[in-house]
Amino acid sequence: MARAVTITPGNIIVGLYDITLGTTLGAVKGEVSVRRESDKIRFKSAQSVGTIGLKESDVRYYVRCDLYEATLINLYKAWNQPVATLGGTGSSLSIEHTPGAELAQAPLVITGPSPTTAEDYTWTFDLVVSMGVSEQKLTVEGETLIPVEFEVLGTVGATGITVWGAVVKAAE
Repeated sequence: MARAVTITPGNIIVGLYDITLGTTLGAVKGEVSVRRESDKIRFKSAQSVGTIGLKESDVRYYVRCDLYEATLINLYKAWNQPVATLGGTGSSLSIEHTPGAELAQAPLVITGPSPTTAEDYTWTFDLVVSMGVSEQKLTVEGETLIPVEFEVLGTVGATGITVWGAVVKAAE
């Protein structure tokens, strides 16, 4: 028996964050995490035991969340499917892959409360790519969520510094 549920911003009490990837991705269940990773070059000396210095050689940022609105459009974005695979108004999704296809890039904006204060913050990432590493659980009991992880792409600014985005506290 199919369940008829109408989800609107007015009746969702989960997901304090607003996430947009060109268009809104809807509500989020649980947390939104932003992760920073880096590779390091270790400097050693013949006169010393162990590492005497470190330098970062590669930096990566990732954003991960569970989308509460399990729509085909959100699955299409989470899996970074080619544009041609989404049918009509999002009523069908052909799951396919074109070898060597360029991955879709878009800005990602997250707006929501600070975990420790009552202030709102806006995280803006200039370009992200969905990693497509997602497990879609098909269940009749419980909630159907779409887990998604984005890798943030850096851009080289005017001063030659790599920029991934910004975090801004809401004006009081």
